[in-house]
Amino acid sequence: MGRPRAGGHRGGKVRRRIAERLSDVVRPEVWVIDDVSFPKFGTASVGVARQYCGAVGKRANCQVAVSVHAATDTASCPLQWQLYLPREWTDEPDRCHRAGVPQDVVHQEKWRLGLGLLDTLAQWQLQAPVIVAGADYGVSTPFRLALQDRGLSYVLALAGTKVAHPEDAWPHRPAYGGLGPPTLPRYRPPPQAKSRIRR
Repeated sequence: MGRPRAGGHRGGKVRRRIAERLSDVVRPEVWVIDDVSFPKFGTASVGVARQYCGAVGKRANCQVAVSVHAATDTASCPLQWQLYLPREWTDEPDRCHRAGVPQDVVHQEKWRLGLGLLDTLAQWQLQAPVIVAGADYGVSTPFRLALQDRGLSYVLALAGTKVAHPEDAWPHRPAYGGLGPPTLPRYRPPPQAKSRIRR
């Protein structure tokens, strides 16, 4: 398969057929949203920038694509992907033009790209089993809410600084004593640090 290009929608019929065939063969238990990186030496390739590169485990000069993989315990294959375009590219229209980036392509956060990929797969009549993603996606509240709005089940990693209350916890408003401003509602048990969140 070729490397993803900015825009990500050309050759849609071919990609759809590939996604359908792979889904039938793999029978995925989850869909994994993840970053795929391509180390580069030059500066002319679309989207290349100094950023975290998973292929080498550190910041490096590379391209990054957001992908949705169909996965089981024994197999994984990409269903859809799109190249991430950093702001340093979209802030330089001439550079984008020289590299052949379509004029209508704008910077989008990776979680927005991931949602767009899921929407495309849904348009192709492919049903997501469970969405799995790392902390870069799990810490995004808009991303989590968007998954809920789409009725998708998910398991997302979180940063160690994130805390959460149990699903059945409700805030309690103590009785007002008549002095000062009214007491704000609060949870009785303290929140707990979470490394992942599921719905």
